[in-house]
Amino acid sequence: MSGRRVLRLFSAALVCALCPTGVGAGEPAKFAGEMFPPEFSTLDGSWGGLAGFDASLVRMGEAPIWKKGANGDDAEIIRLFLQQTAGSQFVVTLRRSADGSARVVTKTSAYGPKVKQPAAVMTRSFPVDAAELQQLDAMIAKAALWKFYPGAWPLDPDSICIDGIYMIMERASFEGHGFVHGNILCEVGRDGIAVANQLLSIGHVENIGGIYVEKI
Repeated sequence: MSGRRVLRLFSAALVCALCPTGVGAGEPAKFAGEMFPPEFSTLDGSWGGLAGFDASLVRMGEAPIWKKGANGDDAEIIRLFLQQTAGSQFVVTLRRSADGSARVVTKTSAYGPKVKQPAAVMTRSFPVDAAELQQLDAMIAKAALWKFYPGAWPLDPDSICIDGIYMIMERASFEGHGFVHGNILCEVGRDGIAVANQLLSIGHVENIGGIYVEKI
């Protein structure tokens, strides 16, 4: 097995600027069962199908971005979704305008193994500078993320894929929908992990308590 993956867990305290958001108790799950294209219902991965991730994204107040026109006036939307085995979830969504400017919204819902219910979804938003975007674009091109649809990495036959962090990365643009998925521990390639790390960095995930993944 080439390389060794190291997962680093940051437990920084949530800052007071965070605001609870997302689907609350009793609130209708407007997009339940619609987060991914219907034909993706047969997709499989090391954690099984996508139904559980659909529910997580709905609970975090997300909307589908695969439908035609989902990007609206934005030139591009890139959404990274990460779910840990313990249940903590992270969403980093980058929206790029036609003029080249961009903003990123980070959502997190983290809780410990002794807590049966997830914490409220917390949201933060940041501007993205041109240098960060250029670096992200270069990483995406190197990883060829949107070359196949849907995209996935082959399971390493020498690895035991249990637990870990599942990643789903989507893109909505005038060119259509892009989609890649896999378990970071034993499926996602080095270049895919680099893209995820860049989005986490752009989204300041390390500042609000979350995960940072690197492969060495």
